[in-house]
Amino acid sequence: MRVLRDRVVRAREMHDVAIVMRALHETIGRTTERLRGVVVDCDVGCWFCCTRWVDAKVPEILYLARDVGRRRDLKAATEAGFATFGQLDYAARKTEVTPCPMLVDQRCSVYEKRPIPCRAAVSRDAGACQQSFLHTNGPIPRPQVFTVVGAAYSLALTGALWSAGLDHRAYELTGAIHRAITTDDVERRWLAGEDVFAGVRRRDGDLLDDPNYKSIVEEAFS
Repeated sequence: MRVLRDRVVRAREMHDVAIVMRALHETIGRTTERLRGVVVDCDVGCWFCCTRWVDAKVPEILYLARDVGRRRDLKAATEAGFATFGQLDYAARKTEVTPCPMLVDQRCSVYEKRPIPCRAAVSRDAGACQQSFLHTNGPIPRPQVFTVVGAAYSLALTGALWSAGLDHRAYELTGAIHRAITTDDVERRWLAGEDVFAGVRRRDGDLLDDPNYKSIVEEAFS
């Protein structure tokens, strides 16, 4: 968390969120390398979880938006996705089984830059995912260690942003990317503290509403 906070401070100086995201992804990569022995049933072409709400922090959104802004197909898909579900709340999104705009030929086209929740979304049974995400909302057998790792890195990024005085909240991914690619100079303005994502859909509350998480963050920077 403290390392990420230092990267956030540097990103503000350089007007470049890539400084944060490269450090974050490198560290997550080292962690997931240690989890190779955990059995999962996810594989190329398995896309069922890519039909639901995705929470993303602003550095993740801005880092992805760079790629989306350069690709006509992803820009068009983002526009279509936003029109379909980008303004739905969390509960309503569950009933709109529409794939993420980043999904191309049943593969994530931004896989290396995908947000933390996508990295933690694994299952021991792809068939159960297909049934749950597309039909029933039933239980999915998830390896608990990935859930823990995802929560830990999400908290680390949250704490780093909070400590640096930037917006630490999560936003719905498609709506936020749409805002980013339709807003001039969005990265510099956000790093300067402007609330450029005001009005984009969010879930109620955030991690730091939990007193246990808040105490972890405060202790990290005390």
